[in-house]
Amino acid sequence: MKWHRLVATAGVVAAAAALTGTAGSGSGTFPGRNGRVVIQATERGASQFAPSNLYVFRLNAYGYLIQLTRGKAFDANPAWSPDGAWIAFDSNRGTSSVDEHDLFLVRPDGSGLKRLTSGTANDMDPTWSPDGTRLAFYSDRSGNDDIWTVGVDGAGLTQLTTDKHLDWDPAWSPDGTSIAFGTYRNGNEDVWLMNADGTNQRPLAASAARDRHAAWAPDGAHVAFDSLRDGNFEIYTVEPDGAAVRRLTRNRVIDARPAYSPDGAWIMFQTQESETDNRNLYLVRPDGANAHQLTQGGQWATSPDWQRQVKPDACETTGTVFADDIEMFGGNDVICGLAGDDTIRGGAGNDRIDGGPGKDRIFCGAGRDTAIADRQDVVAKDCEVVKRR
Repeated sequence: MKWHRLVATAGVVAAAAALTGTAGSGSGTFPGRNGRVVIQATERGASQFAPSNLYVFRLNAYGYLIQLTRGKAFDANPAWSPDGAWIAFDSNRGTSSVDEHDLFLVRPDGSGLKRLTSGTANDMDPTWSPDGTRLAFYSDRSGNDDIWTVGVDGAGLTQLTTDKHLDWDPAWSPDGTSIAFGTYRNGNEDVWLMNADGTNQRPLAASAARDRHAAWAPDGAHVAFDSLRDGNFEIYTVEPDGAAVRRLTRNRVIDARPAYSPDGAWIMFQTQESETDNRNLYLVRPDGANAHQLTQGGQWATSPDWQRQVKPDACETTGTVFADDIEMFGGNDVICGLAGDDTIRGGAGNDRIDGGPGKDRIFCGAGRDTAIADRQDVVAKDCEVVKRR
């Protein structure tokens, strides 16, 4: 088996190896229904209030790790658009306050960063409408934490809830008719439902314990959430009418923030030993079976969102290995740098190296390598160069 080594210096590289496993160059083929995952992660050993960035990875594709954002801001709560073209998130970039987040969009290759909201309000936890035209989020812009919506062009701010208690963490249903959200309006943290226009607000599965972080199954038949109802935060599911509450995990740790796979066959969630401990990602079946760990290490890996990949990446070819900065060893590989200014080195085989977007530095290896490059790329003299169409 051929081994591939990531050269990127991001703090989540060790976690990415555990996330994606090790495989030959054929492992990066188009995965169909279960596409990419975006997460929020900190540098290794950082605290929960340290700067965090966003990363994209694909399960079972070693080397596919894209750092979407960089810097000292607290980028958080990423959410895929329905067509996979954008990732919404909230961030305090541009301010030193941890309580002044705005909404942003970024492409899944790290390009096209743009701001949707601005001001001193705290806008957080975006979720997409199924038609991709609006985002629901929670904000204190009216003086209290309530659920709002906004168009993807930043226009049309609309307030949906007006209760005096905190409403937060919305999740739009797959059919677009309902929004689940967290609320303290009964003196306890519960998950409620409302119509997408804010009407008919009612409890989903109220209990005396805390229920949080709703996530819809792709078919809309169940809502996953985390709850303290059995004395420890675990992952549960419930039907939209409040029936059939089911506990999925049984751990002596904090399990939280579930996210369904696009085919509904898995639920990804974060877990931690305590409120301040490092966070890692796990998988479990919707019936509670086959729970297992994905990431490990000293960084925080949190807030996963799982996207159905509706079309291949631009560099898609059988045998493709995806990454930002990567070096290959042996074999005939197709290497695709998807984002940023990358350094890509060929290995011993006859490799095809596509720099992708950005100003890339391409070095060919011992074999007969082909570099697909733009005018802005820097290509070593020993490479056979083909201009990108």
